[in-house]
Amino acid sequence: MSSFESWEKAFMYLGKHAKNERLVVVIDEFPYIVNSNKSIPSLLQNLIDHHLKDTKLFLIICGSSMSFIESVKIKKWSFHLFLRR
Repeated sequence: MSSFESWEKAFMYLGKHAKNERLVVVIDEFPYIVNSNKSIPSLLQNLIDHHLKDTKLFLIICGSSMSFIESVKIKKWSFHLFLRR
């Protein structure tokens, strides 16, 4: 597996590999990532709008903090929230 200088380069790498074939990526505990880098939701929005929307990347974002997941407002994203109690 490669190392990446930034989240943007990592997601661009995934998009490149999802051009012709479905690629499923699961990011668990998304709130921890955002706590370390507050720009991640905006970065993902920009990448989806301009680079990833025509790929076959299937991105699953999970987190145990429902209030955080519900509060992340990313336009055009279809969030399917499954509450585990």
